[in-house]
Amino acid sequence: KFDGLNGVAWTPDGKVLCVLKTGDDYNIWLMNRDGTERKQLTADSSEKQLPKMSPDGRYIVFSSLHGESINIWRMDADGSNQKQLTRGLFGDFCTGFTPDGQWVLFWFWTESGLAMISKVSIEGGEPVQLTDYWTIFPTISPDGKLIAAGYRDEQQGPHLAIISSLGGRPIK
Repeated sequence: KFDGLNGVAWTPDGKVLCVLKTGDDYNIWLMNRDGTERKQLTADSSEKQLPKMSPDGRYIVFSSLHGESINIWRMDADGSNQKQLTRGLFGDFCTGFTPDGQWVLFWFWTESGLAMISKVSIEGGEPVQLTDYWTIFPTISPDGKLIAAGYRDEQQGPHLAIISSLGGRPIK
């Protein structure tokens, strides 16, 4: 049934947030860790991916295909008040929150086929680009100071990079 294929994440209170396919639609569900008390949070035909809950449990962010492009969306923890946070043209894929819950970290495709990292405020607005080189699947450290990400350069090919959470070239 493709359960969880488009994303699974733990919530701060130990529940499971995931994307389940029901009929032809991919929607976000919340359940206990044993699969009981399932609650459907979204109910529309836009394909959803990579749900993450904010550290304070207030919001859920996810990537969603509405129209022709995948962008980052935010909703309240009960599934209400959906709001589009990004408006990228080639795909924005959320990977999680900064520890303070104020920023959503994501990677995106450029027109030239590069993948780069940005962050966007939980309130929306203009994203802040953190890398201008090929980086993908970022994850932020628990203290919020570093980002680990997949990195590709011309000399070494793909490998892991450690980057300041303020952006810039790899530290290591």
